[in-house]
Amino acid sequence: MPDYVTEYFAKSAADTRARMNVHYKSEIDEFARLVTAIISPLQRFNEGNTQFDKNRPLHFAYGLMTKGANSLSAAFELALSGYMWEPPTLFRVAIETFSVGWDIVHNPARFKSWCEDKKFDSTRSISNAKEISDVIGKLNGVLSKMNVHINPAKQNPAAIAAGSQKFKRTAGALPLPSLSESPRKKRTWW
Repeated sequence: MPDYVTEYFAKSAADTRARMNVHYKSEIDEFARLVTAIISPLQRFNEGNTQFDKNRPLHFAYGLMTKGANSLSAAFELALSGYMWEPPTLFRVAIETFSVGWDIVHNPARFKSWCEDKKFDSTRSISNAKEISDVIGKLNGVLSKMNVHINPAKQNPAAIAAGSQKFKRTAGALPLPSLSESPRKKRTWW
């Protein structure tokens, strides 16, 4: 079994990614535009504000925004590798991170709490960020219910159908063989 997983990581993961790049080119291009729209102002801010000022909420917020953009990119990287169940968890982290950045800039009491680190409740930032868009709260709720808070309905990994066979997806878009089946005999490559 370890040889099979090693082979997947060494060879097939790149194949999965290449297929995703071909089949979802417009989505990849759109995501690249989104991340660029986030990163460009962050880079301009950092270039113009090279000295960190702990009294200025924007310095903290822009660091959080960079972390949020990295979380979005990591989630997208997972999706391109065939992992479909895990990215929404990182999307939720990004929403919370962006919300905290917004919150500490727009709410002086929250910034004070952030700086004093007195049990800062980041989920409250999501509620506060709903001031600019109620979509933030709704999306966070859906992602939380779908992926973060585990319950019996979400206990199993996503499944993949190949013809009449169904596989639990365990490593990207490549189902692992059953323990009774030799990985060398039959494989389903996606």
